[in-house]
Amino acid sequence: MEKQKTKKLQKPVKDATETTTKKVIVQKTIVHRELIYIYPKGCNNTLARKAFRQKIRNALRKMEREIAKLEGKPKKVLEASYAKYKSAVMV
Repeated sequence: MEKQKTKKLQKPVKDATETTTKKVIVQKTIVHRELIYIYPKGCNNTLARKAFRQKIRNALRKMEREIAKLEGKPKKVLEASYAKYKSAVMV
């Protein structure tokens, strides 16, 4: 009669790959983050950046609402100022 070999229980490979995959995904999102806004010079704090983005979004929405209300030449003038402002604060 042959001896039966006992097998060591190993952790499933799936668990090990999932943890490394999660780490890599987190790293990629941090590394490949794109900046959409052009921040002022003294805006280093995350809360200051957040407030700046909110201010810009609100201004853009306000201008979009006003553009939707107008017609004709005043609308074109406001659209031009909207485009100029957006290019000044966003990439």
